Amino acid sequence: MPGEPPVRLEHTVNTETYFENLSRRRFLSFLFGYMAFLTLVLYVVGYVYLITDKYWLSEVAPNWRPTIFRIFWCVYVLALANLLSNTLLGLFYLTDRIHRPNRVAQWGAPDDGPQS
Repeated sequence: MPGEPPVRLEHTVNTETYFENLSRRRFLSFLFGYMAFLTLVLYVVGYVYLITDKYWLSEVAPNWRPTIFRIFWCVYVLALANLLSNTLLGLFYLTDRIHRPNRVAQWGAPDDGPQS
């Protein structure tokens, strides 16, 4: 992936450090792995909240339930928005950007085409 300085990954093997440039394929692997992990975490956290709200919060702190729900919902929606924006970024890279050469972005008709 282009950049100044280029995006690099740091590896340490037997106290020796070396760097590797991040490729678009590797970036997409990291991105979709992160999104899969985030999806599982959101599922588990949502389920745990529902069980906790139904069986524990209703008995221990019934007056705090609306406040706790609002806080939970804000954090949950923030994580969902992160997942959605990263999904759109991953789809853009997967469908369009991965097939372009570095540092070339053209919108519209190319200028150096044949004249008719």
